[in-house]
Amino acid sequence: MAPTAVTKSSEEREQHRWAQRWIEIRLGFFDNVINKDSPLPSSVQQASSACERKGKVDITDLIRESHERFGAIRYEDVESMRTRNCLYVIQTLEMTTKQNVVRVVLQDVKFSSADLEELYYLFKREHFLSCYWNFNNSRILSHHDPSLPYLEQYHIDCQQFRTLYHLLSPWAYSPSVDSLALWTFRLLDENSDGLINFKEFAFAFDVIFNGSFTDRLKLLFKMHIPPAFTEVSTLSPSEEAKLSKEELMHFSQLQVTSPTENHSPDDKTKSPEKGKGKIDIQAYLKQWQDELVRKEESIKDLPRMNQSQFIQFSKTLYNLFHGDPEEELLYRAIAAVTSLLLRMEEVGRKLQNSTSPFKTPSPETSTRAKDTTRGDGSPQQLDSTVSQPPKENTEWSFAFEQILASLLNEPSLVRFFEKPTELKAKLQSARTSQIRASKRV
Repeated sequence: MAPTAVTKSSEEREQHRWAQRWIEIRLGFFDNVINKDSPLPSSVQQASSACERKGKVDITDLIRESHERFGAIRYEDVESMRTRNCLYVIQTLEMTTKQNVVRVVLQDVKFSSADLEELYYLFKREHFLSCYWNFNNSRILSHHDPSLPYLEQYHIDCQQFRTLYHLLSPWAYSPSVDSLALWTFRLLDENSDGLINFKEFAFAFDVIFNGSFTDRLKLLFKMHIPPAFTEVSTLSPSEEAKLSKEELMHFSQLQVTSPTENHSPDDKTKSPEKGKGKIDIQAYLKQWQDELVRKEESIKDLPRMNQSQFIQFSKTLYNLFHGDPEEELLYRAIAAVTSLLLRMEEVGRKLQNSTSPFKTPSPETSTRAKDTTRGDGSPQQLDSTVSQPPKENTEWSFAFEQILASLLNEPSLVRFFEKPTELKAKLQSARTSQIRASKRV
């Protein structure tokens, strides 16, 4: 009977376009239904005046017409239609979320709208695959809150990011791809909660696919300094180093502090929706204002890279060149750059030591110092006026400008980092192999 009532009331829809008026007509239809065989007096069955103008409907005729029209519909069919309607509502909400996320992120990246949508589908699919095809999914589910802003509704952890990094990154053939994924994730996870959102995810791959030579090199440089860089003991430049899931999650949660980082918790920019408790609207407004006035990061603001970090940076570059058509030429180029940087640093250290202020002892003072001994043969304390030269600092470091200038002198290295990557082919391949590549537990 319900489909019949809907069909009859729908005839009034064209005359009453307002949704509220149409609902009133639907509800008023049942006021016009009467039963001729009812023992009740006609005054009780009298319909409203509005319904009288449209004519009365006998309950017997309504049942017969309903059986003739929709008698073949079963209960299972009704439930199926309800399910389809619920799915339609959910799909509409998800489509709205996707449109808002793409609209916000598209302003800050160089991806096309279609490519960014495909990237969003991969990101969201990885989120759901880890939620429902992985036993260890409590962390992701606990951070899913539909009431949060669109950008913060879906997150991925380091393990999920590694899966997508293997599928999308043009450097996925590198033997140290797991370490690259780990350091990239730590670089994106600014608030150290072990999760990143789609905006942070899109920014990283925008630099990898659409960034200039300087942008890509700066990304690699920042991946090898704190807080992103952490020592991976299993890493080997000559053989493939794979990290287990437990190792990956352990390294992703290590706290590594940069020497120039302020330890004050108030200075750290944290997303207000990722914390516990009530969402602070003022914090949202302040973060939005900071993003508007934030200037592009200058290469002069980057900290220097120390000895161990530079060694790992060189190993990473060697691994990136694996399998390239100009592999041998690239190896020679990076060897020349490394040798040049070491010589520059050595010359700089010698110049610094030669100009460092300290008193040089005179020959007479030196002779007197050698001959001055105590009665028991032990040397006496030297005069305080004789200053000893400072101990030589064996640690050396490099600035980003030095590395950039050295690499620019090698055309093969410039060609390698400016080589375009076919994004659509990567996206298509990732879409077909995402479920298989995730290796669900």
